[in-house]
Amino acid sequence: MTSERELPVFPISLSIPPEKIVGEVPAKHKLVAHIIPGKLSTYIFENEKDYYEDYQKSYFAHTKKKAGYDCTRHLEILANGCIHIFEDIERIPENTMTHYPIDLLKEVYDLMKRNRFSRANYDRYANRLLEWTRTNLTTVSMARYILRKTNHEHVRKILFISEGGPDYLRCLTLIGLKEIFGEECYDYPKVEHVYTNYSGNIKDLYGKGISYTKVVNEDHREDRAVPDLISNHYFDIVIYGSIHRSSMFMDLVQKTYESDEIILLCGEDLHEDCVLNKYPYNHRFRREL
Repeated sequence: MTSERELPVFPISLSIPPEKIVGEVPAKHKLVAHIIPGKLSTYIFENEKDYYEDYQKSYFAHTKKKAGYDCTRHLEILANGCIHIFEDIERIPENTMTHYPIDLLKEVYDLMKRNRFSRANYDRYANRLLEWTRTNLTTVSMARYILRKTNHEHVRKILFISEGGPDYLRCLTLIGLKEIFGEECYDYPKVEHVYTNYSGNIKDLYGKGISYTKVVNEDHREDRAVPDLISNHYFDIVIYGSIHRSSMFMDLVQKTYESDEIILLCGEDLHEDCVLNKYPYNHRFRREL
């Protein structure tokens, strides 16, 4: 049923669950947070609580490009009412991190380099950045962005297909969709570690499971015959949470669904041979564009 109309690739960013964002900029007790990216001896935190609290009590925190420019550390800093010291911020590509207030962050960085920051400046910028994060960088806002860009704001049932271990874009976007749709967003196979009743040790997961595990309330889902549901067009749209890691049921999905009812996400850092290029007639989102 796919139609032959090539669709654009949209930028997408990582996001953070709304409940991880502080209600207001906390009182500060130290100048710079402990972690220095790339300096492993500073990676001392073993749990989310201690890690977040260090940002909450710090005025500033170092961050920079990892393998890709967009990373969860940027979000964790902002969500905890702290301000970036963002190394090489001027090198961020035009279509990457498009949901961040790049101009505002550059303005902040320029003031710091010129030693022009006052307490009044700090409070004003910290509050603006926190409000931006709450409005534009949550898992819910990113999920709504996907639906808006694909003209699917009124869908009711979503099949979210993904396989493999943790992937920040896949996990965080799924959290946003579950927060909006609950059981009507059906993740297959089930992404166990995003649910509050996950019984595994989150410290064994990538990044010690910080910011993306045990967030979604357990729903009363039943095992479903997913191929039959696809064949009957039970779901309004199908989202592939990481097309690089799984294209499960793709032949059946393409046979049953119109091309613009299929959404592909790519959270990879590098794109020398991007799998998205194989699917020009589906809605595509890429983190590092």
